[in-house]
Amino acid sequence: DQWWNNYLTFGIAAVEKEEHRLGISKRYYEIPLQVELDGYRLGGVLDLLLIGSEGRACIFDWKSGSKKIGPKLKEQLAGRVQTKCYSLLVTLARSLPILSKPIHSVRMVYWYAENPQHPVVLDIDQTELEANRRHFLQLFHQITETKEYAKTAYIQRCSYCRYRSYCERGERAFSLE
Repeated sequence: DQWWNNYLTFGIAAVEKEEHRLGISKRYYEIPLQVELDGYRLGGVLDLLLIGSEGRACIFDWKSGSKKIGPKLKEQLAGRVQTKCYSLLVTLARSLPILSKPIHSVRMVYWYAENPQHPVVLDIDQTELEANRRHFLQLFHQITETKEYAKTAYIQRCSYCRYRSYCERGERAFSLE
């Protein structure tokens, strides 16, 4: 399988490069993180989390699709909810045993199996982390204050929604497993 060969050839090297940069102390695969943010719950499952010295961390997200790597993709990934959520999770999850010291610097690496030699690297600093925190608080407040929601015109999006029965668009979401 080409994906696996690309990972063995380039993916492992990318991880090792980040470990060297971080002065790695720990690796965590498929790690679920959940934190409370002003009474709201925020969570996700990180493909790979590297915890380094001096309050630094690196998150790897494996992507099996193909994308044209360039500045536009980097900008799109920087604005994604996933990027904002994962970086914030790592910095707020201080009470977890894996994070003995506060994290103040996060790198997010999107590694594409179809373009394995060119991972997209995003460095997220304290200013961006604080902006991400405010972003989620604003979203949480907007969600709780909204009384009615318009249904999407893109019905295919509903197939994975666990709440689709509330909109009378099926009884339960399609499972990926």
